[in-house]
Amino acid sequence: MDMQELVKKHIKFTSQGDFIRSVKTLKARYNLSDSEAEAFANSNEMEHIKLMKSKFTHKQSSAKRQGIKFGFKDFQEFYYWYEAQGDRCYYCNTEFALLKKVFAKELLDSKKFNSTPHIERKDSNAGYSVDNCVLTCSLCNNAKSDMMNAENFKNYFGKAIGKFVADLYSDVITNK
Repeated sequence: MDMQELVKKHIKFTSQGDFIRSVKTLKARYNLSDSEAEAFANSNEMEHIKLMKSKFTHKQSSAKRQGIKFGFKDFQEFYYWYEAQGDRCYYCNTEFALLKKVFAKELLDSKKFNSTPHIERKDSNAGYSVDNCVLTCSLCNNAKSDMMNAENFKNYFGKAIGKFVADLYSDVITNK
């Protein structure tokens, strides 16, 4: 079984319950040899599935605590939605990799925010779902808040924030 097929099967399996990484379980579940199960258990793909499962369960429990509807039907739907979002902020179009460099160079310094993409609800009055969620940078998510709708924020502030981050990284401006 190739890695891509194995990943798809494991995402589906993980969607039905807990994240499993045990070599013994992987070997039995997917009919793998010892070396194949070991390689999969220690692969980057497995690390990514684990990270995504953690994001899913965190957002699900956070939504429940806040009384917000969590409309992703399962981990599998969430995983493929997240992967389809790409590597840029929905609002300012800044690459998350660039934002990571900006924070690493301490051009932006925050005790509350970092370069991790945020799962943001375009309509703050609606729940978390495929149609209502996007990935954003911490700057856009914090600035948008619940004060304006997604399209107005994107059209009037997104480009400016993207330019700010790019200029900051290129040393056109400072933030100290």
